[in-house]
Amino acid sequence: MGKKRRFNYYEPSADESTSETLTNTELPEADSQVATEEEVEEVVEPIEVKPIVEKIEAATKKIDKIHTKKGTVNVLCNMRRSPEINESNILSVLAKGAKIEVVDTVGDFYKVKYNDVDGYIRKDLCDVY
Repeated sequence: MGKKRRFNYYEPSADESTSETLTNTELPEADSQVATEEEVEEVVEPIEVKPIVEKIEAATKKIDKIHTKKGTVNVLCNMRRSPEINESNILSVLAKGAKIEVVDTVGDFYKVKYNDVDGYIRKDLCDVY
């Protein structure tokens, strides 16, 4: 068989269940060798991540646009920063008939885009088509 190498491992003692004894064991040398870090660097070429990330972001925007629904506000209503009802949460007031894009549904609210601003409007205050 080729060269043998020695390594140590722990084996429980037959006398004591909680103690361990160090035992020497011989194993045959592996047929293939592990490459060094320098050898790996010679074979593997680094890649630029930024262009890949930009392509993924562009594809995500296209997918989001496909899944976006159109809607119209059916009464004067508040567009909010988050899907919670409180005075400090109001981003703007939308007039009846304002055109919106529905991006997502969160509980009783739609996450919408209006004039390139993201916000939340209660579902019962708009018609989605």
